[in-house]
Amino acid sequence: MRLLLYLLILISPLLVSGQDFDFFLPASQQVIFGTYDADAQAFIDAVGTLTESQEIAVDNLVKGLKANGLWSKLDVVYPIIGGTAAAHKWNLKDPRDSDDAFRLVFSSSGSGSWIHDANGMENVSTATTDAAIAVTYYHLSDLGAETSDFNCSISFYQNKDYSLMSRPRAIVAMTGYNGGDNFHFGVRNTGTMNFYLGQNSGSTSYSGDGRQFSTMATQSDGNVSMYKNGVIVGTVTTPARNLNFLNDRPLAFGSLMNGSAPYDISDCLSSYHSSARYAFVSVGKEDLTATEAANLNNVVEVYQDALGRGVN
Repeated sequence: MRLLLYLLILISPLLVSGQDFDFFLPASQQVIFGTYDADAQAFIDAVGTLTESQEIAVDNLVKGLKANGLWSKLDVVYPIIGGTAAAHKWNLKDPRDSDDAFRLVFSSSGSGSWIHDANGMENVSTATTDAAIAVTYYHLSDLGAETSDFNCSISFYQNKDYSLMSRPRAIVAMTGYNGGDNFHFGVRNTGTMNFYLGQNSGSTSYSGDGRQFSTMATQSDGNVSMYKNGVIVGTVTTPARNLNFLNDRPLAFGSLMNGSAPYDISDCLSSYHSSARYAFVSVGKEDLTATEAANLNNVVEVYQDALGRGVN
Protein backbone atom coordinates (compact mmCIF):
# COMPACT_ATOMS: atom_id res chain seq x y z
CA MET A 1 0.00 0.00 0.00
CA ARG A 2 2.80 2.41 0.84
CA LEU A 3 4.43 1.69 -2.53
CA LEU A 4 1.18 2.43 -4.36
CA LEU A 5 0.76 5.71 -2.48
CA TYR A 6 4.34 6.64 -3.29
CA LEU A 7 3.77 6.02 -7.02
CA LEU A 8 0.59 8.09 -7.00
CA ILE A 9 2.41 10.96 -5.34
CA LEU A 10 5.20 10.67 -7.91
CA ILE A 11 2.98 10.93 -10.99
CA SER A 12 0.12 13.07 -9.67
CA PRO A 13 1.74 16.39 -10.73
CA LEU A 14 2.06 15.05 -14.26
CA LEU A 15 -1.54 13.89 -14.31
CA VAL A 16 -2.73 17.30 -13.19
CA SER A 17 -0.52 19.22 -15.62
CA GLY A 18 -1.26 16.95 -18.57
CA GLN A 19 2.45 16.39 -19.22
CA ASP A 20 3.85 13.16 -20.66
CA PHE A 21 5.03 10.48 -18.29
CA ASP A 22 6.34 8.11 -20.91
CA PHE A 23 9.89 8.57 -19.64
CA PHE A 24 9.73 4.96 -18.46
CA LEU A 25 9.71 3.78 -22.09
CA PRO A 26 12.55 3.56 -24.63
CA ALA A 27 12.75 6.60 -26.90
CA SER A 28 11.40 4.57 -29.84
CA GLN A 29 8.22 3.79 -27.87
CA GLN A 30 7.46 7.13 -26.24
CA VAL A 31 4.00 8.56 -26.89
CA ILE A 32 1.74 10.93 -25.04
CA PHE A 33 -0.19 8.80 -22.60
CA GLY A 34 -3.38 7.53 -24.22
CA THR A 35 -3.12 9.62 -27.38
CA TYR A 36 -1.67 9.42 -30.88
CA ASP A 37 -1.23 12.12 -33.49
CA ALA A 38 -4.54 12.52 -35.35
CA ASP A 39 -3.03 11.58 -38.72
CA ALA A 40 -1.34 8.54 -37.22
CA GLN A 41 -4.61 7.53 -35.58
CA ALA A 42 -6.49 7.78 -38.89
CA PHE A 43 -3.95 5.45 -40.50
CA ILE A 44 -4.05 3.03 -37.56
CA ASP A 45 -7.84 2.93 -37.73
CA ALA A 46 -7.77 2.30 -41.48
CA VAL A 47 -5.35 -0.63 -41.23
CA GLY A 48 -7.15 -2.01 -38.21
CA THR A 49 -4.72 -4.86 -37.49
CA LEU A 50 -1.57 -3.22 -36.12
CA THR A 51 -0.07 -4.26 -32.81
CA GLU A 52 0.57 -1.70 -30.10
CA SER A 53 4.29 -1.54 -30.91
CA GLN A 54 3.49 -1.02 -34.60
CA GLU A 55 1.02 1.74 -33.72
CA ILE A 56 3.69 3.48 -31.67
CA ALA A 57 6.15 3.21 -34.58
CA VAL A 58 3.61 4.82 -36.94
CA ASP A 59 2.85 7.55 -34.43
CA ASN A 60 6.53 8.38 -34.02
CA LEU A 61 6.97 8.34 -37.80
CA VAL A 62 4.24 10.93 -38.25
CA LYS A 63 5.50 13.08 -35.40
CA GLY A 64 9.06 12.89 -36.70
CA LEU A 65 8.03 13.95 -40.20
CA LYS A 66 6.04 16.87 -38.81
CA ALA A 67 8.72 17.97 -36.37
CA ASN A 68 11.23 18.18 -39.22
CA GLY A 69 8.94 20.06 -41.61
CA LEU A 70 8.68 17.08 -43.96
CA TRP A 71 5.03 16.09 -43.60
CA SER A 72 3.78 18.88 -45.86
CA LYS A 73 6.48 18.15 -48.46
CA LEU A 74 5.38 14.58 -49.10
CA ASP A 75 2.23 13.76 -51.07
CA VAL A 76 2.18 9.99 -50.67
CA VAL A 77 3.82 7.95 -47.92
CA TYR A 78 3.61 4.17 -47.80
CA PRO A 79 4.86 2.91 -44.39
CA ILE A 80 4.41 -0.71 -45.59
CA ILE A 81 3.55 -2.04 -42.17
CA GLY A 82 1.34 -4.87 -40.99
CA GLY A 83 2.69 -7.81 -42.98
CA THR A 84 -0.16 -8.28 -45.47
CA ALA A 85 -1.28 -6.81 -48.78
CA ALA A 86 -4.39 -5.48 -47.06
CA ALA A 87 -2.22 -3.59 -44.56
CA HIS A 88 0.50 -2.50 -46.97
CA LYS A 89 -1.79 -0.74 -49.44
CA TRP A 90 -2.54 2.31 -47.30
CA ASN A 91 -1.24 5.83 -47.93
CA LEU A 92 -0.29 7.43 -44.61
CA LYS A 93 -1.11 10.91 -45.94
CA ASP A 94 -4.69 9.94 -46.87
CA PRO A 95 -5.74 6.56 -45.47
CA ARG A 96 -9.03 6.22 -47.28
CA ASP A 97 -9.85 3.09 -49.24
CA SER A 98 -10.34 4.83 -52.57
CA ASP A 99 -8.45 5.54 -55.76
CA ASP A 100 -8.24 9.29 -55.13
CA ALA A 101 -6.52 8.57 -51.80
CA PHE A 102 -3.69 6.91 -53.78
CA ARG A 103 -3.84 3.48 -52.15
CA LEU A 104 -1.64 0.77 -53.64
CA VAL A 105 -3.07 -1.76 -56.08
CA PHE A 106 -1.01 -4.94 -56.51
CA SER A 107 -0.74 -6.75 -59.83
CA SER A 108 1.29 -9.71 -61.07
CA SER A 109 1.80 -11.84 -64.16
CA GLY A 110 2.86 -15.45 -64.64
CA SER A 111 4.95 -16.59 -61.72
CA GLY A 112 5.42 -13.02 -60.52
CA SER A 113 4.01 -12.19 -57.12
CA TRP A 114 4.33 -9.90 -54.12
CA ILE A 115 5.41 -11.48 -50.86
CA HIS A 116 4.10 -9.47 -47.91
CA ASP A 117 5.57 -9.98 -44.46
CA ALA A 118 6.94 -8.08 -41.46
CA ASN A 119 10.05 -7.06 -43.44
CA GLY A 120 8.07 -5.29 -46.15
CA MET A 121 6.88 -6.27 -49.61
CA GLU A 122 9.08 -8.22 -52.01
CA ASN A 123 8.69 -8.76 -55.73
CA VAL A 124 9.47 -12.38 -56.64
CA SER A 125 9.05 -14.63 -59.66
CA THR A 126 10.63 -17.69 -61.22
CA ALA A 127 10.93 -16.25 -64.72
CA THR A 128 12.60 -13.06 -65.91
CA THR A 129 9.60 -12.24 -68.12
CA ASP A 130 7.14 -12.30 -65.21
CA ALA A 131 6.53 -9.36 -62.94
CA ALA A 132 4.73 -7.91 -59.96
CA ILE A 133 4.00 -4.20 -59.64
CA ALA A 134 2.34 -1.90 -57.15
CA VAL A 135 0.41 0.92 -58.83
CA THR A 136 -1.43 3.94 -57.45
CA TYR A 137 -3.65 6.59 -58.94
CA TYR A 138 -1.12 9.28 -58.04
CA HIS A 139 -0.23 10.74 -61.44
CA LEU A 140 2.25 13.08 -63.04
CA SER A 141 -0.41 15.79 -62.94
CA ASP A 142 -0.70 15.34 -59.16
CA LEU A 143 3.06 15.85 -59.00
CA GLY A 144 2.75 19.05 -61.02
CA ALA A 145 4.96 17.67 -63.78
CA GLU A 146 3.12 19.54 -66.52
CA THR A 147 5.32 22.54 -65.71
CA SER A 148 8.86 22.72 -67.04
CA ASP A 149 10.46 23.47 -63.68
CA PHE A 150 8.50 21.21 -61.34
CA ASN A 151 10.10 20.05 -58.10
CA CYS A 152 9.90 16.59 -56.62
CA SER A 153 11.39 13.96 -54.35
CA ILE A 154 11.31 10.16 -54.40
CA SER A 155 12.51 8.02 -51.51
CA PHE A 156 12.45 4.32 -50.76
CA TYR A 157 13.82 1.98 -48.11
CA GLN A 158 15.14 -1.28 -49.54
CA ASN A 159 16.25 -3.85 -46.95
CA LYS A 160 17.36 -6.97 -48.83
CA ASP A 161 20.91 -7.76 -49.98
CA TYR A 162 21.11 -7.45 -53.76
CA SER A 163 23.25 -10.62 -53.92
CA LEU A 164 20.17 -12.60 -52.86
CA MET A 165 17.97 -11.27 -55.70
CA SER A 166 17.36 -12.64 -59.17
CA ARG A 167 16.86 -9.08 -60.47
CA PRO A 168 18.86 -6.83 -58.15
CA ARG A 169 17.52 -3.32 -58.61
CA ALA A 170 14.95 -1.07 -56.96
CA ILE A 171 12.79 1.23 -59.09
CA VAL A 172 10.11 3.80 -58.32
CA ALA A 173 8.66 5.28 -61.51
CA MET A 174 5.78 7.27 -62.93
CA THR A 175 6.36 6.56 -66.61
CA GLY A 176 8.20 4.44 -69.09
CA TYR A 177 9.84 5.47 -72.34
CA ASN A 178 6.92 6.93 -74.25
CA GLY A 179 7.92 10.11 -76.08
CA GLY A 180 10.15 11.49 -73.34
CA ASP A 181 7.60 11.01 -70.53
CA ASN A 182 10.27 9.13 -68.66
CA PHE A 183 10.27 9.79 -64.92
CA HIS A 184 11.88 7.33 -62.55
CA PHE A 185 14.52 6.80 -59.88
CA GLY A 186 16.43 3.56 -59.52
CA VAL A 187 19.28 1.93 -57.63
CA ARG A 188 21.14 -0.87 -59.40
CA ASN A 189 23.43 -3.63 -58.18
CA THR A 190 26.10 -2.29 -60.54
CA GLY A 191 26.83 0.45 -58.01
CA THR A 192 24.85 3.19 -59.74
CA MET A 193 21.88 5.32 -58.79
CA ASN A 194 20.11 7.01 -61.68
CA PHE A 195 17.10 9.18 -62.46
CA TYR A 196 15.18 10.34 -65.52
CA LEU A 197 13.18 13.56 -65.61
CA GLY A 198 11.78 13.65 -69.11
CA GLN A 199 14.67 13.88 -71.56
CA ASN A 200 17.09 14.76 -68.78
CA SER A 201 18.88 12.12 -66.76
CA GLY A 202 21.73 11.67 -64.37
CA SER A 203 23.57 8.97 -62.47
CA THR A 204 26.06 8.61 -59.67
CA SER A 205 28.03 5.84 -58.01
CA TYR A 206 27.43 4.38 -54.57
CA SER A 207 28.96 1.54 -52.58
CA GLY A 208 27.10 -1.16 -50.69
CA ASP A 209 24.85 -4.16 -51.12
CA GLY A 210 21.63 -2.27 -51.91
CA ARG A 211 20.25 -2.28 -48.37
CA GLN A 212 19.75 1.43 -47.88
CA PHE A 213 17.43 4.41 -47.82
CA SER A 214 17.67 6.11 -51.21
CA THR A 215 16.42 9.59 -52.09
CA MET A 216 16.33 11.63 -55.27
CA ALA A 217 15.34 15.26 -54.85
CA THR A 218 15.32 18.39 -56.95
CA GLN A 219 16.77 21.55 -55.46
CA SER A 220 15.82 25.19 -55.75
CA ASP A 221 18.96 25.91 -57.81
CA GLY A 222 17.83 23.50 -60.55
CA ASN A 223 20.16 20.68 -59.57
CA VAL A 224 19.13 17.13 -58.70
CA SER A 225 20.80 15.33 -55.82
CA MET A 226 20.85 11.66 -54.92
CA TYR A 227 21.32 10.44 -51.36
CA LYS A 228 22.24 7.18 -49.68
CA ASN A 229 21.13 7.05 -46.06
CA GLY A 230 20.74 10.81 -45.97
CA VAL A 231 24.21 11.59 -47.35
CA ILE A 232 24.69 13.10 -50.82
CA VAL A 233 26.43 10.69 -53.17
CA GLY A 234 26.00 12.79 -56.29
CA THR A 235 24.53 16.03 -57.65
CA VAL A 236 23.66 16.54 -61.30
CA THR A 237 23.24 19.98 -62.83
CA THR A 238 20.26 19.66 -65.10
CA PRO A 239 18.20 22.07 -67.22
CA ALA A 240 14.46 22.50 -66.77
CA ARG A 241 12.63 19.28 -66.03
CA ASN A 242 10.93 18.67 -69.37
CA LEU A 243 8.24 16.02 -69.80
CA ASN A 244 6.33 15.92 -73.08
CA PHE A 245 3.37 14.86 -71.00
CA LEU A 246 1.81 12.68 -73.69
CA ASN A 247 0.24 10.51 -71.02
CA ASP A 248 -0.66 11.23 -67.42
CA ARG A 249 1.24 8.35 -65.87
CA PRO A 250 0.61 6.79 -62.45
CA LEU A 251 3.13 6.07 -59.72
CA ALA A 252 4.33 2.47 -59.68
CA PHE A 253 7.15 0.44 -58.22
CA GLY A 254 8.43 -3.05 -58.90
CA SER A 255 9.05 -2.50 -62.60
CA LEU A 256 9.14 0.12 -65.33
CA MET A 257 6.25 0.53 -67.75
CA ASN A 258 6.69 0.93 -71.48
CA GLY A 259 4.14 3.69 -71.83
CA SER A 260 1.12 2.50 -73.77
CA ALA A 261 -1.02 0.95 -71.03
CA PRO A 262 -0.20 2.44 -67.63
CA TYR A 263 -2.38 0.09 -65.56
CA ASP A 264 -1.64 -3.08 -67.53
CA ILE A 265 1.14 -5.26 -66.14
CA SER A 266 1.71 -6.68 -69.61
CA ASP A 267 3.10 -3.26 -70.51
CA CYS A 268 6.03 -3.62 -68.09
CA LEU A 269 9.54 -3.83 -69.50
CA SER A 270 10.96 -7.23 -68.54
CA SER A 271 14.51 -5.85 -68.51
CA TYR A 272 13.48 -3.53 -65.65
CA HIS A 273 11.64 -5.97 -63.38
CA SER A 274 12.84 -5.64 -59.80
CA SER A 275 13.27 -8.17 -57.00
CA ALA A 276 13.67 -5.46 -54.36
CA ARG A 277 12.02 -5.58 -50.94
CA TYR A 278 10.41 -2.25 -50.15
CA ALA A 279 9.86 -1.16 -46.54
CA PHE A 280 8.94 2.50 -47.14
CA VAL A 281 8.17 4.64 -50.20
CA SER A 282 7.39 8.36 -50.44
CA VAL A 283 6.91 10.89 -53.23
CA GLY A 284 6.49 14.64 -52.93
CA LYS A 285 6.14 17.61 -55.22
CA GLU A 286 8.54 19.91 -53.41
CA ASP A 287 12.32 20.00 -53.38
CA LEU A 288 14.35 18.83 -50.39
CA THR A 289 17.44 20.51 -49.02
CA ALA A 290 20.40 18.39 -48.00
CA THR A 291 19.40 18.91 -44.37
CA GLU A 292 15.83 17.82 -45.05
CA ALA A 293 17.02 14.71 -46.88
CA ALA A 294 19.24 13.84 -43.92
CA ASN A 295 16.38 14.41 -41.48
CA LEU A 296 14.06 12.27 -43.58
CA ASN A 297 16.60 9.46 -43.45
CA ASN A 298 16.89 9.77 -39.67
CA VAL A 299 13.11 9.67 -39.15
CA VAL A 300 12.65 6.67 -41.44
CA GLU A 301 15.59 4.80 -39.90
CA VAL A 302 14.14 5.21 -36.40
CA TYR A 303 10.85 3.87 -37.78
CA GLN A 304 12.54 0.84 -39.37
CA ASP A 305 14.57 0.12 -36.23
CA ALA A 306 11.41 0.21 -34.13
CA LEU A 307 9.96 -2.50 -36.41
CA GLY A 308 13.11 -4.62 -36.16
CA ARG A 309 13.91 -4.34 -39.88
CA GLY A 310 16.43 -1.50 -39.97
CA VAL A 311 19.59 -2.16 -41.95
CA ASN A 312 21.73 0.94 -41.31
